[in-house]
Amino acid sequence: MSRRASIRSAFAVVALLFSACGEATDPGPSSTSTTTAPSTTTTSTTVTTTSIAEPDPDPAEVASLARLPDEESLQDGDWAAIVFHQALDCVPETADLVTDLPRPCQTPVLFSDDGSATITGVDVPVWLIRWPVLAHAVADGSTTIEELRTLPTLQETTADVYVESGDGTVEIGGRLPGGGSYAVEVADATRFEILADTAGEPLTLPELTGRWASDGHVLEIDEGGSYELFESGAGGSVTETGVFGFVAVQDGLFVFVTSTDPGPCPGDSGVYYGEMTGATMNLHPVDETCVFRESVFDSSWSPSSE
Repeated sequence: MSRRASIRSAFAVVALLFSACGEATDPGPSSTSTTTAPSTTTTSTTVTTTSIAEPDPDPAEVASLARLPDEESLQDGDWAAIVFHQALDCVPETADLVTDLPRPCQTPVLFSDDGSATITGVDVPVWLIRWPVLAHAVADGSTTIEELRTLPTLQETTADVYVESGDGTVEIGGRLPGGGSYAVEVADATRFEILADTAGEPLTLPELTGRWASDGHVLEIDEGGSYELFESGAGGSVTETGVFGFVAVQDGLFVFVTSTDPGPCPGDSGVYYGEMTGATMNLHPVDETCVFRESVFDSSWSPSSE
């Protein structure tokens, strides 16, 4: 089924559910019949009740709660966009955005179709997030609002422009929460334009190589990916022995592994997204269970020559 048919079907089912969930009509005055015998009077009262059954929508004919990007659409390898089919007030935080269906909700309609083969949207919730971060989360089954809101690089926006043409092309545009704007075009390929001073650039392994300092720690990474983490003191002095490990790149993310000895979380690994803002390196945990490593790596790092 086409994306257009899915949205139209979703509108029809939601309208039907609204109608079905309305208040039952007043059955009116009860009817009374009286039978008179020579010495006995009997009165019987009949009360009419109305039963309303909610329709059971066909999941194949209803759009999901949101449209998530895939390998071919709504992502360009760097950024990705999640388009919601309902206002966020209508979507429980624990609802699965892929498998759950739209539900009745007293909020303005987001999309309209005037029959001209073009679907337009008003105040459509659109979330922007780095594609490697989202791809990793979705692969692990994280497809609820509650789960997605824990991910780094997420930007929750409301699109000022949403136009979907009959040929499948989509145009989305809006403002970023921290200032700036964005535009997304989906045609033969997906293109993002992010205009914001705070937008960093994806970090590569060669850029990760070197000596970095953050609050209380120094991180050294060589060209082969081996790293050593030291605690630092006044004047940039470091301890003689640090925590050893290595880092590898996987699907645009960095996997940090701690060596078996010494250090906490021996043999364990954590997944991070890295980006550069000017000369500053920012590491964001995507999938991390080691509290120590997260408390240290989740930081802004500056080049250090000490």
